[in-house]
Amino acid sequence: MHYTAPRHGEAIIKALDNEGPIIIKQGQRGFWTSRGRHVNRKEALEIAVAAGQIEAKKITGCVLTSEELW
Repeated sequence: MHYTAPRHGEAIIKALDNEGPIIIKQGQRGFWTSRGRHVNRKEALEIAVAAGQIEAKKITGCVLTSEELW
């Protein structure tokens, strides 16, 4: 099952509330595009920069986190 929320931490809390202890694999964290496609954090960064949603120089790493969008 997929859980969504404005921030990753909120989605994790939803999953915990509904399913109890969970294991989140590295590749499972990511973002849903406006076209309903799930992308990993690296691809999400590329999309966000290309769309002008965030400036590349403001990114602290090589992947996108939800905190960088707020």
